[in-house]
Amino acid sequence: MTHIPSPTPGFSNLLKCTIVILFTVFVVACKHKGVDKEPELEKEPRFPGDLYLVKVNKKAGIRLFINKIEVKNKAVINQFVAGAWNFGIESQDIESNEKVTFLHPDTAYIEGSSSKPFVVTRTGNQFLFRSIDKIYTTSGGFRLLGKMNKQRSELGLPRYDGQFPADYLMVGYGNYAKFEMSVYNYKLVKATPGGDYYDFDNLGAGSIGSRGEYAGKVLNEFDYTYVNSLTQADTLAVEEYTYTFMLR
Repeated sequence: MTHIPSPTPGFSNLLKCTIVILFTVFVVACKHKGVDKEPELEKEPRFPGDLYLVKVNKKAGIRLFINKIEVKNKAVINQFVAGAWNFGIESQDIESNEKVTFLHPDTAYIEGSSSKPFVVTRTGNQFLFRSIDKIYTTSGGFRLLGKMNKQRSELGLPRYDGQFPADYLMVGYGNYAKFEMSVYNYKLVKATPGGDYYDFDNLGAGSIGSRGEYAGKVLNEFDYTYVNSLTQADTLAVEEYTYTFMLR
């Protein structure tokens, strides 16, 4: 199972892709360096305020883990992510009309994500965006992919089809005049010899001889403790970056 959204770096396009990836909905980080110097406009923020996407910031190169061990051979890394739609991010300035609008200090509308605004919780320089509408995931998807994120939404009671409601969360750092939205790409292959599909909703129940491939973009920070859960048959690549938004 491989998610195949658009390869464009645009923010609204990214959201259209990530919201349908129901396994990657659990977000937000505990620690971040944030923005070193806040713009002068932060002293008197204006509402509503439109912050436009102006830059993509690559944090580091692609990191690859097999089992619980990091592989630093670039040829091996490139071979694993070759052809993946979501890898190969480079830092660049962007002229874009894609934006985040702070309607009030605790409310924001994110273009392309939802017809409803997000509830915003600001703690220091951290902005947590929480969807009003619930989205749904399976318990298996949560165990396999949701735990990649540093903090995760709690699952509600299952509905008629066995899927669980959860909040869609995003996180950024900065202030009402400039902030950086955290993003990471991932590609995960889980396999056991002799099969071609890995059923993550029935782990340990007849999944011997199976293989699954999962890829996505998540507006979150990757939790590297997830690496400790990888087994001998698992391979994971991660690429971290941020989107910078500023008032015009």
